[in-house]
Amino acid sequence: MATTPLHTDTLTRFHEAVGDGAPFERLFAEASVRLAEGDAAGAEGAFAAATEGEGAMDRPFFLKAWHGRGLALLELGRADEAVPIFAALVDARPDLLAPSLQLGLALLACGRPGEAHLIHEQALSRHSEHDELGAIFADGAVALDALERWQEGRQWCERGIAALPSPPVQLHLNLATFHFRLGDKVAARQTLLAAVAADPEQAHVAHTNWADWGDGSPL
Repeated sequence: MATTPLHTDTLTRFHEAVGDGAPFERLFAEASVRLAEGDAAGAEGAFAAATEGEGAMDRPFFLKAWHGRGLALLELGRADEAVPIFAALVDARPDLLAPSLQLGLALLACGRPGEAHLIHEQALSRHSEHDELGAIFADGAVALDALERWQEGRQWCERGIAALPSPPVQLHLNLATFHFRLGDKVAARQTLLAAVAADPEQAHVAHTNWADWGDGSPL
């Protein structure tokens, strides 16, 4: 598959950063730049080349390149191929939250919300003080909604909102969805209004959600 040429300024920065480094280091750096530039296909190919061959696992950037390949596969809609990559990374580095976040997203994309939610629970138990826990709670809410476990989903969102010093607005929007699913339109509307008050840019999301539920506008 043909890859997208890198922009001239990006190529300049790429060569300055890598210099005359080893070929695998150059591949890793090029793959990282391609991913940042939006060339997921080119990035996936370069990450793959950087993580293959004799002694690949001994390269200092191996896990980062493996993670990058998983991200590129997700961008390409090949979540089924990304799942084993992120699962291996979770096993290899359970101290890192990012692989768990991406594994959960990949499982959701594969239509496996039950497994995704197990990953979210495990991530919370391992990373109770991490700055990005809001993303785990928000992704977990998506999984529970897909499983139609709405009462549990409402409790999950309330748990996240109570636990996080600055819960993401998305978590409030998820909570509104669960209120609505459970027949509590008053609580759903109040929660949407609170989300919009916290972040006015979410007003269009509130309108869309309410319209999707068939109840006009909450605002």
